[in-house]
Amino acid sequence: MPDVRLPVTAGEALKAGANEAGVRTRRQLGAAVDIGSRVRVLAPWGEDEYLIASPSATDPPRGCISILSPVGAALLGRRLGAEVSVQTPGGVQSLTILGVVPHDAERSSL
Repeated sequence: MPDVRLPVTAGEALKAGANEAGVRTRRQLGAAVDIGSRVRVLAPWGEDEYLIASPSATDPPRGCISILSPVGAALLGRRLGAEVSVQTPGGVQSLTILGVVPHDAERSSL
């Protein structure tokens, strides 16, 4: 008979079942872009970093963009590795998310 370790607690049993089903935790998926997140993206013109803010707190020259801007709206809710298309004054641009630091996390670097 094979050596099988049974879960000891209900929490371990749930985790084992979730892992078997392919369920991933929030930490494994990474943070989703939200108000207050710092987001690093790869754009056709190079890498950029944005702070996603409410419309009243924006400062585009400093990289602080509104959730209602084309770029902010496209990034909202997305995670590391996501590619988004954004309509800009220069045409449709493709951005890839390289890093997300949630507003409640340490912001030492992306």
